[in-house]
Amino acid sequence: MTAAALGNTFSDAIGVYSGGFIEDLARKAGFEEPPLSHEQRLLPATKRSERIGQCAGIVLGCLVGMFPLLLIDVTAGEKKRREKAMDEMFDEVVDRVAIMVDCEFANLMLVDFAHDELYTRSGTRTVNGARIAKARLKIQDGTVAARAVRTGNLYNLQDVEHTEFYVPEIHDNFRGTGRPVQSILCMPILGIDRSTCASRVIGVLQLANKREGKFTDKDEDVLAALCSHISTSLGAAEGTEQTFAQTLDTLEATLKTQGVRINAAQNRRVDKAYKQLMTDMTSMFDAAATQCFSGDPYAHSDRD
Repeated sequence: MTAAALGNTFSDAIGVYSGGFIEDLARKAGFEEPPLSHEQRLLPATKRSERIGQCAGIVLGCLVGMFPLLLIDVTAGEKKRREKAMDEMFDEVVDRVAIMVDCEFANLMLVDFAHDELYTRSGTRTVNGARIAKARLKIQDGTVAARAVRTGNLYNLQDVEHTEFYVPEIHDNFRGTGRPVQSILCMPILGIDRSTCASRVIGVLQLANKREGKFTDKDEDVLAALCSHISTSLGAAEGTEQTFAQTLDTLEATLKTQGVRINAAQNRRVDKAYKQLMTDMTSMFDAAATQCFSGDPYAHSDRD
């Protein structure tokens, strides 16, 4: 109200000054005031025309004055405040979840659908004084986070070095901190596609390096609950508030997320047993070679 009052006062003062200035310009351009007598000036028709002209001038001036509003994003301030609040909330989430689960790194990454990429929205900022850089990666690459987005599965890797996801350049020196990545727990965040109202993966919450032991089923449940809340918050911030039923559906789908849990030591023992079995069967049947094929429900491919 104060701004409106000051604006009105300012515009009235400018109007008084500019009115005389415009009349001077009109006279210089050859537009003279009609030579009316005193009686003619008092006629109702003259008064009516004078007031109509003044009214039209005020309206035109106000419309011209409001033109800059068409160039101003009136929601910019609200968007900025909302983004700041979201950043603070997500920073709190990653800090608290790292403490709750007792791990070294926590990272929230969201999907940039326009560029088919994942980018860091919030994450652990420093480790042992070393600042952790934010990342942006393609959804089609071979990282754990990208795989979680593509498959919608959670990934619990107990020994990253002995998995297909191991990349020395990434995992031996995590984002320039000098710390190797040993274990990873990555949970997809499910959201609602506004165009189809169908569920889709909109990001991931990823933890690394459990300090004591391995990531447990309880840790997975903690991440599932947090991912459901993050999904609801993101939807509200983007103007796609979920109905209560949709929120329950998202929570249920998150809690039922299929998991890929890789324990390298156990896998090595299983592989050794299979190799011994294949050797024995080859010898028993006097065959050239023996192969065992099993279905992979996650990668939808065969493994020998």
